Amino acid sequence: MKQSARISIISVILITSMLLGVGAILKKTVIESTRIIDNEVLLQEVIKHIEPVRGNVFDKNGELLAENISSFEVVLIPGFFPEDADEKHEFLELLASTASLDLTWLNSLLKSDLLINNPYQPKVIKRDISSREAIRLGTLLNKYPAFKIRPIIRRRYHVLNSGLAHVIGYMGRLDSIDPTNKTLSNYQRTSLIGLSGIEATQEQYLRGIMGESVSQQDVTGRSYSVRPSKSSQAGIDITLTIDYQLQVQGFKSLQKYIQAGIDDARDLSLREGRGPYKHEGAFVVMDVQTGELLALASTPGYDPNIFSSSDRSVELNAVLSDPHQPLVSRATMSLEPPGSTFKPLVALAALEIGTANPNTRIVSNGELLVPNMYNPDAEPAVFRDWYPHGSLDMTRAIVRSSDIYFYILAGGWPPDTVPAGDDVTGLGPENISTWASYFGFGMSTGVEITTESTGLVPSEAWKNDTLNESWTLGDTYQFGIGQGNLLATPLQLAVYAGALANGGTRLKPTVIKNIDRSPVSEKIPAKNENFSFIRNAMVAAASGPDGTARRAKPSNYKIGAKTGTAEFGPAYSDGTYDEHGLVIAFGPIPNPEIAVVVYIKHGNGAYHASPVAKDIFESYLNSRVE
Repeated sequence: MKQSARISIISVILITSMLLGVGAILKKTVIESTRIIDNEVLLQEVIKHIEPVRGNVFDKNGELLAENISSFEVVLIPGFFPEDADEKHEFLELLASTASLDLTWLNSLLKSDLLINNPYQPKVIKRDISSREAIRLGTLLNKYPAFKIRPIIRRRYHVLNSGLAHVIGYMGRLDSIDPTNKTLSNYQRTSLIGLSGIEATQEQYLRGIMGESVSQQDVTGRSYSVRPSKSSQAGIDITLTIDYQLQVQGFKSLQKYIQAGIDDARDLSLREGRGPYKHEGAFVVMDVQTGELLALASTPGYDPNIFSSSDRSVELNAVLSDPHQPLVSRATMSLEPPGSTFKPLVALAALEIGTANPNTRIVSNGELLVPNMYNPDAEPAVFRDWYPHGSLDMTRAIVRSSDIYFYILAGGWPPDTVPAGDDVTGLGPENISTWASYFGFGMSTGVEITTESTGLVPSEAWKNDTLNESWTLGDTYQFGIGQGNLLATPLQLAVYAGALANGGTRLKPTVIKNIDRSPVSEKIPAKNENFSFIRNAMVAAASGPDGTARRAKPSNYKIGAKTGTAEFGPAYSDGTYDEHGLVIAFGPIPNPEIAVVVYIKHGNGAYHASPVAKDIFESYLNSRVE
């Protein structure tokens, strides 16, 4: 690293010396030319802005994630071209061959209105060349006043194969989003500005403050003397809460089990024209006491370096046009039904409102028949359980993830039906909506990332206003098992899991470690004993021999967990659906430190999402021991 830095410094010194020599030639040429015409040099004072050095980005352990690197660009000044046509052609041919540029393109560029009307305006013809290339070109071409090499700074990211690109974000030129720059005072039109991720949300800290220099220039724009009037101020380095090594290890596991989910899914030949499966998923790791995000991964992703490297336009265009939308963070924007991960919330609401207790027993025979309220003679609707579990109390219902148990907790028994178990009064959609909002569903989490979906918590009024349909008992049943129109992001599920883990404090998640912020939290109005009951039931779901979340449990530690496998998309001809897999978890028990959420687009919560959670817990716990 130090040797590389020395080489860069030596390169800059050599190039600067070379440029000074070129400047001397240009100065002599311009002065003598001007004196011949006017007998004197006409000068004016010009103020130029000096771009500040942008702050670096580190993970919580000091690992470098984003930095500034020196680069160079090749510039032409048409006003200094040789007047003789043969000499001009000779120069352009040499430039094209030396700098690997198209001669036809160079000639057409010089005929543009901009260069004809303003011949002394420098035109960049090649960007992001190395110091070695800059020295080579300068050695061959520095005798031509129309040729110039300028040092520039660009951004380099170190987040490949980590799923972290959406957190870091990327940069772009200000004039790409605000061509006139009438809104920002600390920028030039060509200044780089954060456009996504923390590059955008932390712009005020990373940017720094521009400086100024005053120069004496002639009518061609050539400077003869330069004096600084205001030094630039470097931006502030940002330290993230992210543990990069934990992120990388978790991402490897996520990729593995996304592929496993696709391998176990319906054969492609039976997809009925829906095309190949999407390699899509996300995970979140959150400190349940502070809200700090230790990992936040999404796939498909992208390399943010393509936004700061002009020679990677093909890759950039491929990302922008990719139908799988790699710029969309699945951790903060992907809206999916939370499925059975929502059941602990429904159970807690029933305990608090008093419609059920831990000993409430309901029998699952595998299906629940609901008569058609509009046509009693019609066939009843069938609401199925994934297995006929028999008689269950609330703990066993969470452990086994019985759908029928939670249909009844949510909506009660169907009309004119003899209860198979205790006669339970359903919560109803409004109570479920209220408790969902307590845990942050249907609202922004407030994390410092530019793109976040709020999700959807349905209600009778929402369905009537949006779909022009009446709410039915079936809607309440689907609501009770986390399906239907309920939508949430993996990050929202992490906030929810964190509140279950810490006893009812909903935290605002954060990815920023070193910028002071006021902790934001909200206490959920539920009794400690009810939170304890739900946590213990989730521990049983991850620890028992038939618990649906047992594959999420790390070796030698206990955790609490709940899986979810939710249907999405249109039905196949056989009545089945595509499924996505989820798991929410917290641990270690008895004093949880982190919450983990895993989402896999095509997969199962127990068989595909849970093993990823296990790998993440083991990576975290092993690093803690070290």
